[in-house]
Amino acid sequence: MKTLNYIFRISVAAVCISSMLLTSGCGQKPQPRIDATLKVTSNPDGASVLINDHELGTTPYSTKTSPTTVIIKIAKPNFKPRWERIELKAGEDKTFNYDLVPSTSSILLVSRPDGAKVIINEQVKGTTPLILQEQPLGSYTAKLEKPGFSEREVSWTIKDERPQEVIVSLNSNVGRLTLSSEPSHAQVFINGAPRGYTPFKCELEEGKYQLKLEKEGFAAIEDYVNVLRDQNVEKSITMSNLPGSIEVTTEPAGADISINNEPHGVSPLKLNSLAAGKYIVRAAKSTFDTASKEVVIVSGQKSSVEFIMTKNTGGIDLVVNPPGTTIYLNGKIQGVTEKGENPMLSKIFQIRGINAGNYEVTAAHKRGVPDTKTVPVTVTKGQIARPKQISLWVANAELKLKDGKVSMGLLYSESPDKILFGPEPGVKVEYTREEIDYLKPIITGDE
Repeated sequence: MKTLNYIFRISVAAVCISSMLLTSGCGQKPQPRIDATLKVTSNPDGASVLINDHELGTTPYSTKTSPTTVIIKIAKPNFKPRWERIELKAGEDKTFNYDLVPSTSSILLVSRPDGAKVIINEQVKGTTPLILQEQPLGSYTAKLEKPGFSEREVSWTIKDERPQEVIVSLNSNVGRLTLSSEPSHAQVFINGAPRGYTPFKCELEEGKYQLKLEKEGFAAIEDYVNVLRDQNVEKSITMSNLPGSIEVTTEPAGADISINNEPHGVSPLKLNSLAAGKYIVRAAKSTFDTASKEVVIVSGQKSSVEFIMTKNTGGIDLVVNPPGTTIYLNGKIQGVTEKGENPMLSKIFQIRGINAGNYEVTAAHKRGVPDTKTVPVTVTKGQIARPKQISLWVANAELKLKDGKVSMGLLYSESPDKILFGPEPGVKVEYTREEIDYLKPIITGDE
């Protein structure tokens, strides 16, 4: 008897037409055949079922056959083929189901020059050279982008599992911009970003750009420029001067202000739209000395001029030791001196608007020894008298020695090791730190 396996190997047609029984010799009875049932399904269906490249049918496929062992092939276009060894026993009913895997291929995407961004279905896949693995059969389109080059679209089709190489040449998309200005060294902004100063050169991708030029003292200029591929665009811009301004103040206010001998009003005064240049500003007020200054007006900037006007009757400037001393002029109180940079000396104490003549200036301090000191001062019209420093002996510290003696006096100086102390006017005593129990400043409510 020829087995079904043998019949499968000879031809599929023989399997489908008959399963003949042949005697192997005379006198033997033929044996009844018990068939097996074979069913083959696939996902998706419609796959060919083959033995030795002979097609038995397509899935879903079913047949009855004699017991056998055979290798079948499941094949469908665009899917990877499957091979399976099947063993069928008499009376057996077997079903085989196969999930077919789509065929894929690999694509090597190359650009010249490389480094182009690859975009497929709005998703960035990487930069060239790029290998795309496990790509199903079908048609594809990608977009290639690289700064300085025109955007390119490339398509390819995968028909089988053979790898492919796709090569794309990119075209330069760069033009050149040359920009100059009058005056030069204006700051250049392109699309709002600072790029440098005129004279200015750069390469830009083809397109329309917003230009802005700025320079101190000049009106900013905005413009647009179209850059074309492989072309040089030259542009020259003349900038306009901004006017300057001036603000004039005087102490006291109400002075007549003239600029280059032309009257302009009374202080405080603001003037706009002045051309750049040098100006003489003059302030005049009755009973005060006339004052003038040269001012340089810069385009686009505001200049300020301040006059501290002086009475043309005269005045006195005093420096007093110590600060906090009350000043009298011919017995009339003028004020109290304030601390200067040197804690032992006052700021300059000013007395203004004094007629010419001889005066007595008195410095008074309730802790002074003596408590007042008077000096004569002669005032000349239009001038400031500056007598010598007035000094009063005023106790500013309390000293207690370790022997129990307590003194109120003037601390002249101190160091980490010793102090110089005056317990009374005209006396200075040096003490070491080991002799001192404590040393503290005298603080009163009027200081």
